[in-house]
Amino acid sequence: MSFLLDWVGHYYIREGNMSLIGHTACFAGYRGPKIELRATPDLAKPSDELLSWAN
Repeated sequence: MSFLLDWVGHYYIREGNMSLIGHTACFAGYRGPKIELRATPDLAKPSDELLSWAN
């Protein structure tokens, strides 16, 4: 368990596909429609935009 917690804790500072840097590059490189969530959505009152993903 300590290995996993350490690995997760380094997400923001490590490099590679399983890092923030890697995920940001993947997101930036995708040319299709996309939405970047910068806050946790309120699922008690989901926005119309969030609900549109289900359709």
